[in-house]
Amino acid sequence: MLEIPKHGLWAIEVKRGATGRPERGFHIACDDLRPNRRFVVNAGEDRYPLSPELEAIGVGGLATELGAL
Repeated sequence: MLEIPKHGLWAIEVKRGATGRPERGFHIACDDLRPNRRFVVNAGEDRYPLSPELEAIGVGGLATELGAL
């Protein structure tokens, strides 16, 4: 979890491979903490939704997203 000033709480789970789904603990933490954004960070370059609340994103994409804040 990252607390980002003016942007709220972001939940981020990092995966080693080019794809992946979050683990059960990620979902439990999100249910408890209700983050504003949810990401599964992977080694790929594509960005796509995994669900209406969860987005898969590459490391570079997340860095760009954070750098733009």
